[in-house]
Amino acid sequence: MPYRGEPYRGQIDGLKALAVLAIVLFHYDAGLTGGFAGIDVLLVVAGFLIASSIRDEVAAGSFSFLSFYERGMRGSLPALIVLLAVVLGVGFMALQPADFAHLSKSGAAAALGAGNVFFFLDSSYFNASAARLPLLHTWALGAVEQFYVVLPLVIVALRKARPVLILAAIAMLAVASFVFSNWYLGVSQTGGYYMLPSRAWEMLAGSLLAFAPRVKLSPVVAGAVGLAGLAMIAVAFVTYNALMFYPGKKALLPVLGAMAVIYSSGAGGGIVAKALAWKPVAFVGKVSFSWYLWHWPLIAFYKYLGLDDGTFPPKLLLMAVSFGLAVASWRFIEQPVLRPGPNGHRLKPALIGLGASVALAAAFALIVVSDGLPGRGTGAVLTSHQTGHKTGHE
Repeated sequence: MPYRGEPYRGQIDGLKALAVLAIVLFHYDAGLTGGFAGIDVLLVVAGFLIASSIRDEVAAGSFSFLSFYERGMRGSLPALIVLLAVVLGVGFMALQPADFAHLSKSGAAAALGAGNVFFFLDSSYFNASAARLPLLHTWALGAVEQFYVVLPLVIVALRKARPVLILAAIAMLAVASFVFSNWYLGVSQTGGYYMLPSRAWEMLAGSLLAFAPRVKLSPVVAGAVGLAGLAMIAVAFVTYNALMFYPGKKALLPVLGAMAVIYSSGAGGGIVAKALAWKPVAFVGKVSFSWYLWHWPLIAFYKYLGLDDGTFPPKLLLMAVSFGLAVASWRFIEQPVLRPGPNGHRLKPALIGLGASVALAAAFALIVVSDGLPGRGTGAVLTSHQTGHKTGHE
């Protein structure tokens, strides 16, 4: 669903579909060694949509911080809350006390929009198996949510400036974040990967597109730009691997590729825009948020319980299950909450979602305090698991 003020573009959903599919294939060991770069594509898209929404509302004089943040809560909290509740339930039945306590710490952080901060501070990260971290993927949600809070403050502060100055300010912030990211990655690999200051440049790259002058291109030229962008993304997906020092300069390839695809889709379309807007592809993009939420906990628990025999067919079935859950989440959770209530009022569901997230965080905190509820009985749970962590690109 587009942010208010940004006309719907099926191409954007199509780009999200490619990105989340790459992430899922990477996490399910399907041979796409650089699929983790799909995160970078999604960050560019997020920056573009968020900035476009702010741009149009500020220009129309209708921007409201309350309305903007409320819309953000409705867009992400309901599906996340359901996911966290389910993971809590499965963790209660399946995890050993120490792992359940760790899950609860990450769950509390995710519920409060700080998943990236938690995994940055979690000193056991590189010593633990990814299978012991069912909520590891929530780091990206935390980074986007933090960006969602900060960006409107910047744009509203510059609202009286000429468009070219706003564009220049965003560009300078993006460059500063990029330089910081490359430096900080050498100081702390986890910090460089997870924290907003070193990831902001990717979302700011998308924000630049929202304020860049729109030049109408012929379908042929626009198609060429889109194809070039798609090729850059594809090269990253196919040639990158989990052992790379990432993101840093390497992330420029998928980021610039995503920018090219988005720009071409709004400057004349072309063959790439038409392909991405194809309804089946665009539909996957519509459910991409929920698919991202569900795909990782399923494979994490699958490996934790020792069910992974190293073959792909069972994972393919699990991938299909995760997509089915994503469709259900989109249809029965995301869509109803996003529809306007009586007289257009939507604040109530946002407040309910906020209250539910705080309640979940409190429940997770109680589990942490109780050391993972050791008395609940875990005799049926496997007591030995693989401990090697192959990558930080989750």
